[in-house]
Amino acid sequence: MALVTAPSGKDFDDIDRLLLRLGNAVGFIQWYDKGHILASGHESHIYVEGREDTTQNPGFLSLACWKILKDVMDIMGGEQDFRHPRFIGIPHAAYGWTSAITMVDHFSDITHRQACHLVMRASVKGHGGREGKWVAGKPNPKEYRDILFDNVVTTAGSMKVAAKHLVEDGWKLADVDAMVFVDRQQGGLEEMRRVGFHQVHACYNLLDIAYVLGEIGVWPKAVTKKIEQEIKKNQFA
Repeated sequence: MALVTAPSGKDFDDIDRLLLRLGNAVGFIQWYDKGHILASGHESHIYVEGREDTTQNPGFLSLACWKILKDVMDIMGGEQDFRHPRFIGIPHAAYGWTSAITMVDHFSDITHRQACHLVMRASVKGHGGREGKWVAGKPNPKEYRDILFDNVVTTAGSMKVAAKHLVEDGWKLADVDAMVFVDRQQGGLEEMRRVGFHQVHACYNLLDIAYVLGEIGVWPKAVTKKIEQEIKKNQFA
């Protein structure tokens, strides 16, 4: 099948389209005729999950990890950066993602750089040798390219909190990338850039997803216009 060019100008190939089909099938991304209230307080007809819908469906999760690693490889390859990509998942939804990303790269060698991950706690450790620490690990920019990861961004509130915790643990944000699988296009990506990360990246955005799902017959094409109107209405930045 020919490439599908989305509103952003990005070309969606067979792998992208299969990934979106699977994402819709497992409930990772869903369109509702009746709006749902997001954590931000805004109403939305489209919802991005990334929890049990993802971790209980390894076929979808492994393909999503392939996409994430391919994007990382494109970025690092373009910069001639040969460090290990090290993912730090934002509590709690991203935990399953970052461990899976590491294993997919281990077995498939997508980055050729041995991706790995660290665990960031939801609450600061109160005992033991890592007392007072948020992250089970230390910054080491000579060896690792750290990537703060989350499944989706709306307002970037979780990203900002995680960035603060990294700084408290000794990281410099200029040495850290921030990456999300889906950008809801409501200002979150711009907020992430303001935080001061080295680089900010989203694998997909909401409007592109809706458009491509319409083009391949999974969603009604009219959904694209509704999503576009919703995005304009629900801006945070």
